Amino acid sequence: MEKRPVIVHKTREQRLAQQRLANTEIKLGHGYPATENPLLDLSPRELRDALHQDRIATRGYSRSSEDYEAFVKALRQVRREQAPQIKTTADQARARTEEPQGVSIREAVLSSVEFSSPLATKVLDNMEYPSTPGLTYLNRLFSEQQVKEGAKSEASFVALLREGAARKPSDVIRRIEEFSGLLPEEATRGILDVALAKDPMIALTYLFRPNTFYTEAERRLLIEQGLEADPRGTAALSLFYYDNAGLFTDEEVRNYVHEACLKALPNDFQAAIVQGLIRRRILQSSEVPVLIIASIPRAQGSLGDVSEHLKFFSDEQRGDLKEAIRAAYTRDDDRAIQLWTFDPAKAVFTKEEQASLIYEIIAKKPDQIARGWEAMRDVLDPDEVGALAREAIRTKNKEFFHGDHYSEAVLRDLLHGDILTPAEKRQIQDTLIFDFPTSAVFIIDLAVEGRSPTEQEAAVRSIIPEAMSLFLLEKAPSWIGYISGGPDVHKTMLDDIISRENDYAFIRCYLNGALGGLFSKEEIERHLEDQQERGVTRAFREATAIREFLGGDDQLRGFLDHAAIIDPYGLVASFDQFSYLYTPEETKGFIEDIADNERGFGACIDGIRGWGSVLTKEDVFQFLDQYKARYTERLLSNLHWWEHVPPGKRRALLGDCIAINPPAALEHFNEVSRFDVIQSQEEIVSMGSANDVLVAYAPITLREFYNDILRTTDRASRRSMIIDAKEVYTSINAIRLANLSADFNTIRPKDGFIKAKEEEALAIFYCFALFKQSDPERFAQISTLGESLEESRVILLQEITKRMGLSREITATQAQRFFSTMGTPGPFTLYYLQYEKSDRHVGVLKGLFEALLDGRFNEWKFGQRNDEALEELKEAQLLPKLLSNKQYDTWRTDDETPLSEVLDSDASAVSHAIRQVIIDNQDHLDLELFDLPETPFSQLLNQAREELTKVGVQLGAIGTRQGELGRLARAKHDDPSDREAIDRELADLRVQRTALQALRDKLALSRDILRLLTLKPQEVVEGYLLEGDELAKRSEPLGALSDRLSSQLPRANFVFERINQYLLGFQSQTGTRQRLVCTDSSDPQVTLEIGDKPVASCQHYSHGSHNDCLLGYFDANSKMIILRNANGNLISRAVFRILADPDGNPSLHIERNYSAVAAEGVLKSVFTHAHKKATAMGMRLFISQQAQNEQGQKVTADIPSGFEAREVPEGFQLTSFASKAPKIYVDSAGGVRSQGKYNIDNLLELKTY
Repeated sequence: MEKRPVIVHKTREQRLAQQRLANTEIKLGHGYPATENPLLDLSPRELRDALHQDRIATRGYSRSSEDYEAFVKALRQVRREQAPQIKTTADQARARTEEPQGVSIREAVLSSVEFSSPLATKVLDNMEYPSTPGLTYLNRLFSEQQVKEGAKSEASFVALLREGAARKPSDVIRRIEEFSGLLPEEATRGILDVALAKDPMIALTYLFRPNTFYTEAERRLLIEQGLEADPRGTAALSLFYYDNAGLFTDEEVRNYVHEACLKALPNDFQAAIVQGLIRRRILQSSEVPVLIIASIPRAQGSLGDVSEHLKFFSDEQRGDLKEAIRAAYTRDDDRAIQLWTFDPAKAVFTKEEQASLIYEIIAKKPDQIARGWEAMRDVLDPDEVGALAREAIRTKNKEFFHGDHYSEAVLRDLLHGDILTPAEKRQIQDTLIFDFPTSAVFIIDLAVEGRSPTEQEAAVRSIIPEAMSLFLLEKAPSWIGYISGGPDVHKTMLDDIISRENDYAFIRCYLNGALGGLFSKEEIERHLEDQQERGVTRAFREATAIREFLGGDDQLRGFLDHAAIIDPYGLVASFDQFSYLYTPEETKGFIEDIADNERGFGACIDGIRGWGSVLTKEDVFQFLDQYKARYTERLLSNLHWWEHVPPGKRRALLGDCIAINPPAALEHFNEVSRFDVIQSQEEIVSMGSANDVLVAYAPITLREFYNDILRTTDRASRRSMIIDAKEVYTSINAIRLANLSADFNTIRPKDGFIKAKEEEALAIFYCFALFKQSDPERFAQISTLGESLEESRVILLQEITKRMGLSREITATQAQRFFSTMGTPGPFTLYYLQYEKSDRHVGVLKGLFEALLDGRFNEWKFGQRNDEALEELKEAQLLPKLLSNKQYDTWRTDDETPLSEVLDSDASAVSHAIRQVIIDNQDHLDLELFDLPETPFSQLLNQAREELTKVGVQLGAIGTRQGELGRLARAKHDDPSDREAIDRELADLRVQRTALQALRDKLALSRDILRLLTLKPQEVVEGYLLEGDELAKRSEPLGALSDRLSSQLPRANFVFERINQYLLGFQSQTGTRQRLVCTDSSDPQVTLEIGDKPVASCQHYSHGSHNDCLLGYFDANSKMIILRNANGNLISRAVFRILADPDGNPSLHIERNYSAVAAEGVLKSVFTHAHKKATAMGMRLFISQQAQNEQGQKVTADIPSGFEAREVPEGFQLTSFASKAPKIYVDSAGGVRSQGKYNIDNLLELKTY
């Protein structure tokens, strides 16, 4: 007799989970209707009907369901693969005379479904956030090969999920509902344990049924941790989940809730939550109006739904509510309620009051008109709407012409309606085409409709040169059809647009069909190769498209290996996208390879979220601990590493960093003090001054510092003292780390150095330490480091000579010559070590080094003073061919102009300078707000606030729904199937909430940057962000805001350092004229240090993000216009170049000015000297237009009094054809340029009057 199959019984939770997997679940919005038959096929009509019914059932809560058919198709395939097994088991079960041990046939079938490799493949391959249209960020968790291997068996599946949970716990746990049904409970719990060890708080965010996996004591502990971190967050809401009802007493909940209410925003008072609080007698109904009115001043962009609470308000309280809401809409600060969220006003105001409020809002904030269009149309009559629209058109309201869906809706309404005359409609179109070309690209049909085909083509052709390349490519299908000439012409135009900039968006546009099939894959590959030659930094922003285009993970890894050679720092900063492609061993090797210099270690710290997820916390700690003495300031200035090291070792590591470099801790005190390792600046000074071991290396310098630092009240002087002392400690710690202290003491005189010699000795031995760190074996061959300072000079330069492969002996005279020219060996040595393996860089550095030793730098840079040398430079295309010998003689001579100017700046100049330094360095900020075309920053700020409001509304809606589900769960606590659906919906809501909270943080960062971009002069005067109708309320100190942003965006530290310099300079003005000297300088020290002095920039010799371009400033056609004050301090610099005009004539061009002082007198001095030089050379002088002003438009540069800027003919360019350096950086040509080839457009000729 045939043996009956053995049924392995599983838990109830497992059977329910497997039932979900076996059935076809139509997962749309928050509804989960399922078919009863696990093998049922639905027809397309049935699919559509089911979809329609589900949308009706879940209206108001549904998410996007574009992938519905794909979901059903994939799950149906899994069922087909399981069908034979399920059918066999079902037949065997039916053959029995009775159901085994009370288990139904259906349950027996489900209990017999084994691990499914196809389904495991789908689960693993789905371990990334759902794609968003236009999203280019790659967020895969597993590679294709890992997925293939992990899906082979249950054991490999569990092992891979455990590995993923250790790297990115939230990415795995948010999919727990998908994989838990495939696994035994103990395997799922094991994966959870790994994830919780990495991030304990994910339990509250992602687990749909906490009581399935945790005891009551464990859940209570998790909730308490959440309440401590965020009393209004997920943990607070979890107090009302039926699962947690018995974990806290009413008194405990009351205490938590009252604390939360005192900090709450209006959106936090959700109707379901408030009703629950009243029902449990945690709140009295009389308390609700008081709490809500008190919360309104804390509102940020929206108020939420107040109509549900009006029943609690008395008539008098309703009057107070009206006044609070009116004030919230009309306030002048960032948190004003936006007009597009007008429903709260409709709930409490009459129609007439609503109209009055709209007029009041528009009068104060005309940029709200487009986004408030729906409210205006609903409340105002057509004539009133028409009048407001005409004013917006007349003033070219940026919101009106932005090109987004709000603007499009308004313009479509106006152009297709009868509010405006035909002439007014034509005016709208002309404004779009000529003033907002990029916006016109987005709504090209509206911009050109009603015109003849010839006029339409002319309009589109005028837009193309002015609009941003990225959006031209993305929107090519909408405008390309207006261009006559057919595919060949279209392809030529698109080809030119692709080549305009170093960007990789064209690959995405090729894949999504935006390029119209005009390019073959081979042609796109050639463009990809061309772009790689120009740089790969922007490639990391298009990783998803590049992966798809190349064919998969293996090909992407090959691309990244090549990119790592070109830009390893950019790769490690973006490592979060690619961590799944690297093993822990590969990751360790990669970061250790690039951490050998300051720039590389800085990139590692910036990208720690990516590579830190691959390694264990102990591995991260060991790496940071290894480098803490070398790169102390990097660790103190960017404390993002805190969460990536074991909790028990965090405080000790931070404490070590403070002790290693006390001045660096003072510089970053605001951030350091947040972690309660140190309590005051006095404590840091006391710690530093008491460390006799370190102070003994520079006693004069450091005793002077500690005696004076706390008594110095002038912020600028104090900052300068801290920076100098910080660099002294950097040298001391490097010497100690390299075990060179005994050698350093050998050259020290018995009675010590004078202060200047003390600093020189430290600089020399700092360089010795750098050499030893980079190549210990080679350094060991040096027999002695000298018996005196003079000998050490010679030995250091001799070692540089050997490392360069030069055969020469350094003399004391040559050493003296080098030091007298360069001041200190540090910058040259640091820069050389970064590019020691780059043949192109080393070739230039060899020539520079020998020229400095031999005293012939001028000859090396400019060539000999004869016709033959000049012709050689022209033949090499390093100088314009029509440049005369007389002109060149004048050029190579460093001339000076003594000046006397008042360098005080008014508050408007400072706010403008702060705005400009952010614009000039937008690439380093890496924020999407700069990708928006033709958009005023004030509008972007409002949009950021509005988006924050939307996120707040969405979070509020999620909270409301969570409250409703909590009540529903309590009502249906005896129905397991309903509880399962509720649990799954709660899990989905928690995932959404976490994603929205991350988006909120990103928007808050953008908002803060935009606050600096829209800084008001009055705020500069006060030194604070100001709020309130009359800017009477101080908010955050500007210095603290800048320091906070510096810690959040460590790659852009130098940007915020300059902002602080502007603010400090404004506060220490004297109002007197100053003696200045302006020079067109070829000084090699000035040139090498332009990224450090007078202000930090991306060209900093040790850590600048684009300092691979630094040697380009040593070309014969380049000099620096520098401005020094009466003390000889460098306060301003600008790149000065000879370039060729379209006829080949030599012309002079001044790049953007970098200044530590925001005063008109600085720019006036620079222009005065440059014009004097141009006159002496008989050349025209040009400047570039700024990229954009505070309104986001291209405008002319600032022109000081006494000068005028004249427009140049259309198509006029200045050109450079070559460079001795592999790369150069040209602000006016968009940044990095290879081989010195570039054109500068948008020019103005500078004249005096």
